[in-house]
Amino acid sequence: MQQTAIKDAIQDKLKKQNLAITIFKMNALFDGKYYSYKFPAGKQFSGMRPYYVWFIGTEDQIKKVLDNQIVDRTGNKFLNVATFYNSKNTKTLDYKITTKVKGDFKPKDIHSLYNATSDQKEFSFNVAVNFSNSIKGLEYFNNNSIYTSDNYSISVRGLNQKEKKQIGLSTYTHILTLKTTRLQTEKLVVKVANRLPSWVLSSSSTDDQNIIADKIEQTKTFGLNNLITGVWQGFNYYPNPDDNIITQLTINIEK
Repeated sequence: MQQTAIKDAIQDKLKKQNLAITIFKMNALFDGKYYSYKFPAGKQFSGMRPYYVWFIGTEDQIKKVLDNQIVDRTGNKFLNVATFYNSKNTKTLDYKITTKVKGDFKPKDIHSLYNATSDQKEFSFNVAVNFSNSIKGLEYFNNNSIYTSDNYSISVRGLNQKEKKQIGLSTYTHILTLKTTRLQTEKLVVKVANRLPSWVLSSSSTDDQNIIADKIEQTKTFGLNNLITGVWQGFNYYPNPDDNIITQLTINIEK
């Protein structure tokens, strides 16, 4: 019920104004009464506990919060961050084909290649992408599971400093490696999904009655998943979660 109410409230707000939310998961020493649903009178607890800092504003305001590093991510108090905005507002990002991995091709332009051939039935190549302007944060794009394509498997890694010094790569943040065993002439579309960060579920508790003694439970927050899932669903413009994407890359492949 709480999850649905949050989703409905956000969707109602989005009809009237541009809105985005960033949630920082932090960590600090807590010394006082902890109130569980099992012991409403509370129990004394002293130890490290997560807490959450929320910023709510327009997309531009949230971007300033992140760019200006209002919350320090370098210290041991910072644990994770999640950012949400209207999935109707898909973004245009800079990307380009770079190098072959297996097989061969000739570049046509930054988004097209031709004379593609496989090697032992495999064809794979790299695409450089610049995610630096996304308010999702660079960490979000390190997860292979957010990238989908009908005919290619996709893996992702960040560019290292040596690669960034290469001509034409200084502004890019990630390398996508695309691989297929069914090479064909096609317009390849890579979708970047708008997913709920995995840390939300792993940080959530459904039973905190043993929190005083359970070290793992002490790192979690009761009901967090329902709360933040409601936020995520509220920003999903389309009913089908798979239709809510951050961006998509189109690559023209000719044999």
